[in-house]
Amino acid sequence: MMTHLFRHLTVFWLGLILLQCPDARLRDSIDRSENKVKTEVNHLELEFSVTNQEIVSTDEFEARATFTNRSKEDMQLSTLFLEFGPILLKTRYADGSPVNPASPPFPPLDDGKVGRINLKPGESKSYVYRGVDYFSEPLPEGKYQVRFRHENMVAKYGDWIGTIETEWIAFEIREPDEPSQTS
Repeated sequence: MMTHLFRHLTVFWLGLILLQCPDARLRDSIDRSENKVKTEVNHLELEFSVTNQEIVSTDEFEARATFTNRSKEDMQLSTLFLEFGPILLKTRYADGSPVNPASPPFPPLDDGKVGRINLKPGESKSYVYRGVDYFSEPLPEGKYQVRFRHENMVAKYGDWIGTIETEWIAFEIREPDEPSQTS
């Protein structure tokens, strides 16, 4: 009976300690992150990557989203918003608080024809997101995470429908290396 009670108390205290230290858990996951993640929803595969995980300014940030049709039929994809990083990318600080991106542009009018691509089975289309277009102001040195999220729930035009969201990818803004002194 005492052993059972001791186990419950141990689990309780460990859980409480972990709840008190979310920053440490997040920082640890940032340190071990890959620069590329993949997911698939309704036969649409998304590969999202960060070009360089260590940069010296937000201007050097670059991410890529590649969509691939994994079905056996042609797929129509609405691309109206796929060029706008401030709409699609979500970035957070190491403590989990969000980073505010630049303001997104005005949404284009959707007539059901403009901003569509047809992906044949196995065909891919990539989009690149640059820091100079995404961040509204330079970020301080530190560790960050970014993820990609796209949603289309409008069925009337025959577009792919669903919500596709990746796992977080880490990147770090570091102080530039000092040039070596030569004599």
